[in-house]
Amino acid sequence: MDAPITGAISGGEAISATTGRLKIADVDVTKPILKDATAVTFKVKLKAGKTKLQTWFIDDKGESRGAYYVYVNRLD
Repeated sequence: MDAPITGAISGGEAISATTGRLKIADVDVTKPILKDATAVTFKVKLKAGKTKLQTWFIDDKGESRGAYYVYVNRLD
């Protein structure tokens, strides 16, 4: 969806997230959400094999919610 992460969309409410978090395999990283950002992008190195992916948007109070969409690309 081409809308800011913290913006309200039709039929929804705005969220007050300030940080994006990604946890995959033994990698656990966070990044700030820039004003009007439509995505938070992480670039990480992973070992081959099955793993579990988790994502969160976190607000100033430490409350979190999962991301609606996640796109994963393999980069060589």
